[in-house]
Amino acid sequence: MKQKPLLINRVRAFCFLPRQNSIISASLNEPIVIDASLPPPPLTFHFRRINATVSPLKHSPFHHFTTFTFSQLHPSLFHHFTTSPLHHISMTTQIIIGLGFGDEGKGLFTDYLCRQLPNHKTLVVRFSGGHQAGHTVVDAHNNNRHVFSHFGAGSFCGVPTYWSQFCTYNPAALLQEYTALQRLGISPTIFVDNLCPLTTPYDILYNRLLEKMRNKAAHGSCGVGIGTTIQRHEDYYKLFAQDAKYEGIVRAKLHNIYQYYAHKVAQLPDAQQQEFNDFDPQTIANYFVEQLQAANKIVQLVSEKAFFAQNRFDNYVFEGSQGVLLDMDFGFFPNVTRSNTTTKNALHLIKTYQLAEPQINYISRAYQTRHGNGFMTNNHLTLHLPQPNPHETNVYNQFQGNFKQTVLDVDLLNYALTADNNFSAGLPKNLVLTCLDQTGNDLCFTQNNKVKHINYQQLHTQLSLSFAKRFYSFGDTALHINT
Repeated sequence: MKQKPLLINRVRAFCFLPRQNSIISASLNEPIVIDASLPPPPLTFHFRRINATVSPLKHSPFHHFTTFTFSQLHPSLFHHFTTSPLHHISMTTQIIIGLGFGDEGKGLFTDYLCRQLPNHKTLVVRFSGGHQAGHTVVDAHNNNRHVFSHFGAGSFCGVPTYWSQFCTYNPAALLQEYTALQRLGISPTIFVDNLCPLTTPYDILYNRLLEKMRNKAAHGSCGVGIGTTIQRHEDYYKLFAQDAKYEGIVRAKLHNIYQYYAHKVAQLPDAQQQEFNDFDPQTIANYFVEQLQAANKIVQLVSEKAFFAQNRFDNYVFEGSQGVLLDMDFGFFPNVTRSNTTTKNALHLIKTYQLAEPQINYISRAYQTRHGNGFMTNNHLTLHLPQPNPHETNVYNQFQGNFKQTVLDVDLLNYALTADNNFSAGLPKNLVLTCLDQTGNDLCFTQNNKVKHINYQQLHTQLSLSFAKRFYSFGDTALHINT
């Protein structure tokens, strides 16, 4: 006797993605009727990142759906289906890492990647450092130029920024940058994690007092309070971005932070003590609260877990800061930044929230640079730049001194690659070489303390890792990058 047709009220499919270690699901919107005496028919589902038609299970190298069908006659009936290959997944994740002491061109390449992606589906994630970053981007279409610090370098493309808990947050610096961008016709969007450490005027002041006291032995700090903010948090005098919503709490914590630094300043020479005492705590508190309240109108404070759970973006560009040679674990102490500038933090977020497998983009100038005191090779060599950069962002300042440039050191590049490979082994990697418009085709470098020359396109042959893609930049805009 032929079975009656089944009225299926709900069909839900689940897809396991091995590379992401995650499960996604979808359901049919309307009830359907099928003949229970026949094999189950193909059904079309729209997943978050897959358009797939599923069919009865056969031997298949692809991923499997388990589709549960609920009906009035067979409430526990279920069928297995397969789907089409993984290339239907459109989600992408990119990480940008500098291989030097910073200033490699991370902002330029972030802008380049963002221009390849739909801005409403893309997010730039800052995952290290803080407001000391200086990522220069030039918009080729209108010649707008900006040095991005608190906002991601995809802002010219309309791509929003996520400021992770691994970054310090300075509301006064953010306001200044936001005003500068508005003058260029840009009103960028930024999401700030609730747990970002807040930088106060006292953090900046103490940072600068220390560098002045050290004189020629200064660490080469940017003088904007990054390291002192992190050290204060490690000493349990914590002030988070989320606290900005509560004026009374901010004032109470800021008073404790003042006392924390007053005790530390008492150990410094008289000149530094006097400079600290010249600042009135009440005036500083009023100024800081005013800046916080103004910044609250611009930023969107978010919880990390809730933010990523919404999963509103398909493409993630993780924009690094500084370079691996300044990493707090792999750099040359004490002239390091108080941050992990490798892929460590980015990969933590990617794994935690099951984002797509990332591509790592390693960036270096065609020559070696350093802004600030500390170890640097090839100081005895003279760098010849046929076409020096007329718009160099890095110039002398009181705390970092002169911007230093010399011949590229391949051994340092390989050291940086080895350091990062502790976290990123097995992931696809790309090489990005910038500032080639300044050096020309002939690339001068040292290896084992010997000066060598090679065509820039052969640099990868001297490096310890293999690269899926290689990018070359011959100017200061995304249009100057080719493969």
